[in-house]
Amino acid sequence: FRSNKLRFLGWGGAEDTHRWSMGKNSTIFFKLKEDKKPLTGQIVMGCGSLGKQRIIAKLNGTKIYEGTMEPSSNHLTMKFKPKLIKWGEENKLELDLPDAHMPTNGDVRVLAISMNSFVVK
Repeated sequence: FRSNKLRFLGWGGAEDTHRWSMGKNSTIFFKLKEDKKPLTGQIVMGCGSLGKQRIIAKLNGTKIYEGTMEPSSNHLTMKFKPKLIKWGEENKLELDLPDAHMPTNGDVRVLAISMNSFVVK
């Protein structure tokens, strides 16, 4: 969540242990160097949610996940076909978060998920 290898759009700044999605759409941009070990086709995010959250994820324009995250969840696994990855170029993971809302503690931000790790396998 602090890596300079990721670029964030629609995310808040890094806090001590995580970063919050801001609004109903958040995007993560990342590059991968081609490795001799092939990808298994998973993006695993360590994250939590503000209440129950529906999530729709697209990798480079192709839907790879649609589901619901419960507040008790601590990670999100999205499976994809490895051919969707653009090696050496910027990849785009778009998250549609239609249930994002303001918390009841006086915070005026519209939040959905908090992310503390991001791994492409």
